[in-house]
Amino acid sequence: MQNISAQFFDGTAPTFTVEGSDNAYKTLTNNSAAEEFTNLTDSQIAQRVAGNAHLLPVVERTTIRRAAVTKQGGTSYFAFLQEIAKRNSFEVRISGRELHFGSGNRPVGVPIPLVWGKNLINFSPELNTSQAVSEVIVQSWDRTRRQPIEGRARVGEEGTSPGGNSASRIVRQIYGDVVEVITDHPVSSNEEARQHALSTLRERSASLIRGTGETIGTPEMKPGSTIILAGLGQWFSGSYSVEKVTHTIDSGGYRTSFIASRNFL
Repeated sequence: MQNISAQFFDGTAPTFTVEGSDNAYKTLTNNSAAEEFTNLTDSQIAQRVAGNAHLLPVVERTTIRRAAVTKQGGTSYFAFLQEIAKRNSFEVRISGRELHFGSGNRPVGVPIPLVWGKNLINFSPELNTSQAVSEVIVQSWDRTRRQPIEGRARVGEEGTSPGGNSASRIVRQIYGDVVEVITDHPVSSNEEARQHALSTLRERSASLIRGTGETIGTPEMKPGSTIILAGLGQWFSGSYSVEKVTHTIDSGGYRTSFIASRNFL
């Protein structure tokens, strides 16, 4: 525990806020000296950082081995992990004694069922196809071998729930082929070009449906949790990944508000 703050207003119950962190959190979020990681994949880097913070690494494997990756001085390891996660379309989060580095498809804890009219008080979803594409192509040039470099990520490869209609498929059904061609991102191999194309497709599809909601107090809900919404019709019922959670206890009782998203319909 680090800080306790309180607010007292006439006619309302007082509000107390308790903040704290452990040594692992401090290790990851405090600014620190530069460090270079050589001949490692991004997932191996994440495993090493987790070990140094005495956390259990829950890491999705990456395959591209990089000659040198430098964490800049005056930045935190958490910001550094977020940077290398972004190029893989991964997420970084801490849950208990675990450091998660992956696509976000692996739930944190047991999925939480929420039913409209019972424990789900409200939910306001929005379906947005403005960022989604049906295919991503990354192109570059190998100056040493004097040959083109290309990687592609095609419809449906961003990954989705079984039976779900992915954002890339929906875009193609509505608009036809919507192809994003990237020529200004430096890559050194077809494999790296393919990885960046897949990362971009996932990023464009990530928030096909995004919504805010509120439920009765649910202490087990946290960022990265999977919630299963029911009673919202065919389009909006189903599983979502939680992005942000706020737990509130006041004169009205204990409530949990959240922001959640998914990449399929």
